[in-house]
Amino acid sequence: MNNKTNAEKGQARKNETALPMTLNSYFERFILECQHGRLGLKSKKPYARNTIEMFRETFRVFEEFQQQRMREVNFDDVTPELLDDMAHYLLVERAQPRQVMKRNSVHRIIGVLKIVLRTARREKLHDNRDYEEDIYSVTREEVTHVYLTREQIDEMYHLDFNDRASLERLIARIEDQEEKRYMGRLLTSSHHREVCQRYSRYRDEFIAGCLTGQRWSDYSRINSGMICQMENFKFIELTQIKTQKHVFIPLEKRLETILERNGGRVPQTCDYKLNKRIKEIALLLGWTHQVMVEQGVGPMRLPRYKRFCDCISSHTARRSWATNAYKDHVPLASIMAVTGHSTEDMLRKYLQMNDEEKGICAARDLQKVLQLARI
Repeated sequence: MNNKTNAEKGQARKNETALPMTLNSYFERFILECQHGRLGLKSKKPYARNTIEMFRETFRVFEEFQQQRMREVNFDDVTPELLDDMAHYLLVERAQPRQVMKRNSVHRIIGVLKIVLRTARREKLHDNRDYEEDIYSVTREEVTHVYLTREQIDEMYHLDFNDRASLERLIARIEDQEEKRYMGRLLTSSHHREVCQRYSRYRDEFIAGCLTGQRWSDYSRINSGMICQMENFKFIELTQIKTQKHVFIPLEKRLETILERNGGRVPQTCDYKLNKRIKEIALLLGWTHQVMVEQGVGPMRLPRYKRFCDCISSHTARRSWATNAYKDHVPLASIMAVTGHSTEDMLRKYLQMNDEEKGICAARDLQKVLQLARI
């Protein structure tokens, strides 16, 4: 006698006819589950929004690679040789018509693909371990970043998008004619007031990062409800999204002003839009001097010169706060208490100084050691 219900029979038939899970279909499902709170393998915490965006970008690039190679890559196909082929495509072959990817971007994409493969293996969807072999050729490299000095932060903070005469002077000195026309919409657009207001909000959001030392995912959500007071000091109290660390950030008067003029919170925009607009604001301020930035270009590491304004991103704010604090003689332990870095080595990667500044700081640190030795 068959005791199965009709529902159970229907499910059995569905399972018999279901197609086996492929790497591509699993990748899509994995991203969807992350959006709904799936926990990380190691952290046991939900993935942050930016991390999920990185998963989406990796899947898009992975699909592009498969299309170029005219093959579908499944779980057992991922070997060190395939990863090297994928890296070569992203570093070299993708040069035309699109720009090749940076070495660290490729390293990150391969890392995400391995996370997906490990997760699928734990769910017993495959037994492949070949991709774990430590012969993969693309490793991370240190990249030179820029930071804003306290004077530059102050200059950007005081930029008045409601001062038409000031904007006219700033736009007039832009050398590139196409860029001048583009930035001219601050004055000529039929909605120029709304355009100026948007740029003001982008500026305030970025400056909030320069005054707090947090990641974009944290400084973009600061609001007046996070303000607390201990003894005679005001702080922003928040729990960092990426690390879940609880930090207290000394509250600057300029940040209070930003909160007041934006309804009690830091304006929150899209990360990629902020990266674009903050470069344009820096261009408007005339920060076009050339800086040398050593980066991986294809399979090589070459010195490149770029305009300072083109090097600024949403993460520059965090680096600026840490670097300026260190230059102002703030102990590393105190900086770490605000930024949430776990080790001094991790923090030192954020200290972006030129050779002269590094020499001055080294002399200052050495002087402290010698003074302590005399005590």
